[in-house]
Amino acid sequence: MGAVRGSRVVAYGQAFGGAHSNPRPTTWTADVTDQGGTFVEHEQSFTMFGGEDAISVNAEAATASTAVLVGGWDGPGGRYGAASWTSPDGVTWTRHADADGLSSAVGEQTAASGVTSTGSGFVALGSTMRGDAGGLVVVPLAWLSQDGVGWRRVALPASGPARADVAGCDGSGCVVVGGTQTASQHLLCWTLSPSGRPGAGASGPGSGLVQPGSVLLRRGEAYVLHQVDHVSRLATVSRDCTRWAPVSLPVKTQDAALGLVGDRLLLVSTESARSRIWLRNQPQEGG
Repeated sequence: MGAVRGSRVVAYGQAFGGAHSNPRPTTWTADVTDQGGTFVEHEQSFTMFGGEDAISVNAEAATASTAVLVGGWDGPGGRYGAASWTSPDGVTWTRHADADGLSSAVGEQTAASGVTSTGSGFVALGSTMRGDAGGLVVVPLAWLSQDGVGWRRVALPASGPARADVAGCDGSGCVVVGGTQTASQHLLCWTLSPSGRPGAGASGPGSGLVQPGSVLLRRGEAYVLHQVDHVSRLATVSRDCTRWAPVSLPVKTQDAALGLVGDRLLLVSTESARSRIWLRNQPQEGG
């Protein structure tokens, strides 16, 4: 996973080494120019992202001054929950396993699965799980932060168990996408105003196992890359989360990534025999 800060790229992943060639979490940075750039590895202590208290590191985003990772950690109070890591340069990192609003409070378990930059700050996505007399209650959440350390929690409206996963943000707010946490799943969409006011829209495509991948904002709509039963799909949804439409992909693949090159959609697909790059000229509104 990676994030871009101007011309600087910050990436998180794993390198294999040591006496037993075990995977160890590490970070890389590169300063990119017109002539390209070279990634430099910054080895981290094993317990910064791993070790006996580690749960996961799930997503990364960056502003001009801060890089942020979100995931899960066994916090100081012994409660598993969402956590964040921050860095001013992508080299030196600080873990925040007991951040107010983000980490688990008594009686709940929070989980952060995504994060994106708003330009001046961050929006993290996930859920909280609580038990009551009727069983487990799973509520989708968004968290807002200016620095990746202090977080303000926003509950997202849902009629049943659900989780928020990914978002696309600009000056008009965010389009947040997640999914129902039921046997037969489908996509869900929420709007999030710049002040953090949430709104719900129409249910999206699904059936079977649904996993949101990324949200790309373009004009009055958002492109949502997702998987249904481990096959990548693409759909558009209006900025108010009310109108969904499918977009055909040029290849059937499980792994894909989406981006913009000028006004053209860029799709990267990874299949068993090869990886390919696709460009879609002059995409039309609604697919």
